[in-house]
Amino acid sequence: DLEDIEGVDTVYIQEERDGPWEPEDPGLSDRYYSTHFFFVVFSCAFSVVLMNLFIGVLSTNFGESVVEGDQMFYQERARIIMLYCSRVWLAWLPRQFCWLPP
Repeated sequence: DLEDIEGVDTVYIQEERDGPWEPEDPGLSDRYYSTHFFFVVFSCAFSVVLMNLFIGVLSTNFGESVVEGDQMFYQERARIIMLYCSRVWLAWLPRQFCWLPP
């Protein structure tokens, strides 16, 4: 609640003598607009900082992936070929159909 940041407490009112206590929101305080202004500014600044960190992490990982991209591609390609050729239900195929061209 921004009311807590403003320093304004919720008021509880009992309408009947033995009735339940009902919360009533306080009115606007003299710090209402300044509190909301700082809340919006802080939220936007925090979002920009987190976005910059996220972009930095992504760019670092992208740079590493570009350098190792060909090696990872050929390793995965070899793994898929080995999985494909080790299938029992493909044993009846001639060996020439099992291997993919380079």
